[in-house]
Amino acid sequence: MSPQREKAKLLGESPRKTPIMQVQVLLLTHKCEPHINGMG
Repeated sequence: MSPQREKAKLLGESPRKTPIMQVQVLLLTHKCEPHINGMG
C-alpha cells in the first residue's frame, strides 16, 4: 500500500533487477537525448 512497503517488497523479491533497470533507463535516456535534440 505505502510506497516504502512496495519498494521494500521489490527489493526483497529482486535485489538485482531494480538497479539494473534504473541503469538501463538512464543509459537509454542519455543515448536518446542528443538524437532528439539534434533532430528537433
